[in-house]
Amino acid sequence: MVDPTDGFTPVPLHQSNFEVQKPYDVPQNQRYSHINGVHKLWVYSTDKAHTTTSHTASRTEIRIRGYDYSSCVWQYEGHGYVPSGTTGVSIMQVFGATNRATTLMVRFMMVHSPTTEVQC
Repeated sequence: MVDPTDGFTPVPLHQSNFEVQKPYDVPQNQRYSHINGVHKLWVYSTDKAHTTTSHTASRTEIRIRGYDYSSCVWQYEGHGYVPSGTTGVSIMQVFGATNRATTLMVRFMMVHSPTTEVQC
């Protein structure tokens, strides 16, 4: 059996690599926590965008700084939890495609049963 991490070099992530983007009118501790290595984020459909000038939908997210996916081959590994009844959740997004903003997006959708959608 082949280890899927063969050939990859782990890179350290420090708190300075994490930029939390949350609704501009809500304190960070009401939408994000980092305890014992676990990052938890909350977003509600009534939340505002992360800036007053943004035209995006409700969001709370972590932007990784210092490791841009603009060249080479990268591997991402993470665990996610989406509460029952939730839909349209983006688990991971990589920006920088040639003809559009997104290179990769992993989303959780609730249609008739839970599905994971990968857009490339």
